[in-house]
Amino acid sequence: MNIVPYNCLRVLSNGGFDMETVLSNWKLFLPILILQVSLQIYALVDLVKRPIDELRGPKIFWGIVIVAFQILGVIIYLVFGRKQ
Repeated sequence: MNIVPYNCLRVLSNGGFDMETVLSNWKLFLPILILQVSLQIYALVDLVKRPIDELRGPKIFWGIVIVAFQILGVIIYLVFGRKQ
């Protein structure tokens, strides 16, 4: 089952994306973007407020994981980064 319609990912013959098609389907991407940003903010606030002895590793490492790997980084932090 494809969540994103095929025409949204159409590539032009010159190797670029058809921006008109992508912009016409912005409603598909907006909820995912809002979810990603919300989860990253939550994880970063949790990381800053959490004492270092409740983490598995240095805060700078987990901050980089959260920012660099986006939603996957947030999940990794929430599952493996916190001691509970």
